[in-house]
Amino acid sequence: MRALGRRTEHSRPRLLKSGELQLDVASHTARRSGEAVALTAREVTILEALAASPRRCVSRTRLLSIGSDKESAASAASLEVLVGRIRRTLGDDVIRTQRGEGYALEVE
Repeated sequence: MRALGRRTEHSRPRLLKSGELQLDVASHTARRSGEAVALTAREVTILEALAASPRRCVSRTRLLSIGSDKESAASAASLEVLVGRIRRTLGDDVIRTQRGEGYALEVE
């Protein structure tokens, strides 16, 4: 199982682009309009999941399952905090909240 995980990890793209947003998964940095910003590993994970299907809603359940084994009220609250931090870092217009469903990456 670990070997399969390593193979999958190596096959993932290290630089994701969506419009004016560039996400470097390896260095945990993003660039928006040419300006570099540092991100935490968890923020990168969330952005990576959203960038995989831009402008489409990714469920809160899916985002919660990416970083932890179980869903709890604490982890749901921490997801909201992380999304808020990403918005403050990259701009309010980067992530759209789909009420009752999840979040979508709104970079063109």
